[in-house]
Amino acid sequence: AMAKDVEIVINNAGILSRTEPLAEDAIAQLQTEMQVNVYGFMQVAQSFAPILKDNGGGILCQINSVGSLQCPITSVSTYAATKAASYSMTQSLRASLKDQNTFVMSVHPGPIATDMIAKRGDIGQVGVDTPENVAVEVIKSMEAGEFLCFADPLAKSLSKAYKP
Repeated sequence: AMAKDVEIVINNAGILSRTEPLAEDAIAQLQTEMQVNVYGFMQVAQSFAPILKDNGGGILCQINSVGSLQCPITSVSTYAATKAASYSMTQSLRASLKDQNTFVMSVHPGPIATDMIAKRGDIGQVGVDTPENVAVEVIKSMEAGEFLCFADPLAKSLSKAYKP
């Protein structure tokens, strides 16, 4: 049975392939990433939205990416495309879940020092933040009721050019 006492859901599932947009396997990689980064997020939202509603509301926090806003690194093109789709769904869920008193937020970090980044040789350590620092920023944004959270120095610098 699924947890029935949930008040905060943080969806941090994501996969990242190294795929150029015109690579022979780009469509297959995009499909694989869509399964986790978009459809997986939607399944989490569909599973937990009714529970949050039954509990009087709560928070649905989606970890998206600065790549959802812009993608200057061609080797992460499929990942960025899936995170852009996820960000669109996050915006729609914000409107859809408002009446049930569920606050939806979208986190747009740059690279975070996780296994996903460690496995990628083409992303250096410059601008990579720790999971702990990102978590602190996410909590600050939750407490402030901010829909958008740019959780690390790289993301904050890019956010200045982004006007939703």
